[in-house]
Amino acid sequence: MAIYLLNLGYSTLSTYSSNGSFVTYSSGAPGLLQSCAWYTNTGTAPPVQDTVMQMASLDQAQWGNPVASDTAAFTFNLGDYILLRVFRLPTDDPNNQDLLRVRVGIVFGNGSGNLAAQQNVVQSPLIMVQSGRNFPRAVVDTVSSSGMSWDLGFTTETNSPNPLQKTWVYCLGKIHSQAMDQYFSFNVGVTAYDPNQTVGGNPNPNYNLVFPYGKDPTVKVKGAVMDFDGDRDDEDRGRGRREKK
Repeated sequence: MAIYLLNLGYSTLSTYSSNGSFVTYSSGAPGLLQSCAWYTNTGTAPPVQDTVMQMASLDQAQWGNPVASDTAAFTFNLGDYILLRVFRLPTDDPNNQDLLRVRVGIVFGNGSGNLAAQQNVVQSPLIMVQSGRNFPRAVVDTVSSSGMSWDLGFTTETNSPNPLQKTWVYCLGKIHSQAMDQYFSFNVGVTAYDPNQTVGGNPNPNYNLVFPYGKDPTVKVKGAVMDFDGDRDDEDRGRGRREKK
């Protein structure tokens, strides 16, 4: 069993928000400041479960350096776990980290092949208009709750080079693919809310800006078919597909 972490950093600077893109991978960022990168757990395993849940703490020293960028399919084996970590680039607004809130959405789908995640391109053909600017609508949802009810940064991280950095870490669960060699794409949508950024300086919270970001990495799953009932026949192939829906 291995535990992998997909690390996604966002910034409200127009370089990224104008495309709805997370901060792109660029080798050299220290610790867990490398965005759009895969990391693997190198120390004591965090308390993962085979379900989607928030992670209360994370030790940065147990993740080392990135093992890969997310520009190509990343290979998993059956029984591996996936974590998702979202952070705001510390230099974006270092004095405003305690107020940030995000809402995360994740959609999995069957990939059609070894399709690399694209970088530096507009993430959606749809738009949302705020303060006279067009933002790509990289996140589409029907939740009507106000941004103030979204998640504050809740993860306590030890050995962090920047103690003011607020992060959101989720366990997505364990790999259960039923094919010997199969590709999946999964879309990560993050809507970030910053109460300090308003439309035209209007103090009304209804005029606060929100920033949507999207990413579609691809994962490749390798390994034997999981035998649920222990009889070593092929019956579990169909059963696995039905249970995965």
